[in-house]
Amino acid sequence: MNIAIVDDSATDRRHLEQIMQKYAAINQLDMNIEHFSGGEAFLNHYQPYQYTIIFLDIFMNGITGIKTAEIIRE
Repeated sequence: MNIAIVDDSATDRRHLEQIMQKYAAINQLDMNIEHFSGGEAFLNHYQPYQYTIIFLDIFMNGITGIKTAEIIRE
C-alpha cells in the first residue's frame, strides 16, 4: 500500500506516519509512506494510481490541499 502525506508541517507529517505505521503493524499491512512538504512538491511527483491513500493538509503555504485535490481529480 502506497501512502502520500502532504503537509507543510514536518511535525504533523511525522505524527501521521507514526499513526499509520502503528495501524500497519496491528493489521499486518505492508505500507510505503512518502512525505511531501507541499502541494507543488507532491504534484511534481504524482502519477495517477500511484497511491492508495493521499493525506492532504487543507491549509498549506503555496497551493492549498483543496486545490491540490482538484488538480488530482482532473
